[in-house]
Amino acid sequence: MRKATQDNAVTFDSILNPAFLHHAYLIEGDKDFAARELCEFCENVLHHPTQANPDFLYKEFASFGIDESRLVKELQSTKSMREGGKRIFVFSAPSFTGEAQNALLKVLEEPTPNTHFFIIMPDIGTLLPTLLSRVEVVRMQHQKDDEGRAAAFLKADYGERMRSLAALLEEKDKTRALSFVDELEKELYRVYRSGEAEAFAVRVFNEIHACRNYLQDRAPSVKMILEYIAVITPRA
Repeated sequence: MRKATQDNAVTFDSILNPAFLHHAYLIEGDKDFAARELCEFCENVLHHPTQANPDFLYKEFASFGIDESRLVKELQSTKSMREGGKRIFVFSAPSFTGEAQNALLKVLEEPTPNTHFFIIMPDIGTLLPTLLSRVEVVRMQHQKDDEGRAAAFLKADYGERMRSLAALLEEKDKTRALSFVDELEKELYRVYRSGEAEAFAVRVFNEIHACRNYLQDRAPSVKMILEYIAVITPRA
């Protein structure tokens, strides 16, 4: 996977709505950069202190196992020290055990109000689709490159599209492919948000949503999925 630099990474204040925080975020990216950006978001946007605050916790683990899943369950069951206040927990781990993922499924099905988990991983490709469906995924890398690629992709014919995706097809990197699909969807929204194109756009977005789900499988055919997107997506 091509490593993104901090210069082209996404920041939390540009993608998270502080008024409507999801109960669980899975953040894919460099742990040090992601943790630093997240702490700044908490301090400056949420006005939620990250130091000497019992309602904020940051921990790093060598691996996220069953004990860590139990910790999530325990933390979720406790109340904020302030009436109606948020509780924010940030965990960083390079990998998840299968047992931990299955345990988290049950925990995340019934989230506690005002409790928010941010889990940082370098690569989410090994996680179960059922776990991914219960969290909000944030990718903090590759975005600017993929913004330009998505805009050019929409204007190109099929042959040009496949040539523009040559690097992704060669790498067979589903993380990069997912990032590109996310940007393509945003670009399509900008192009097809007029009322007269609404019915047509809905069909296209449904197809792209299905492709994203296929890319999140354990061993997707990145080439086949991207080729299909190149066929079904209209030229802008």
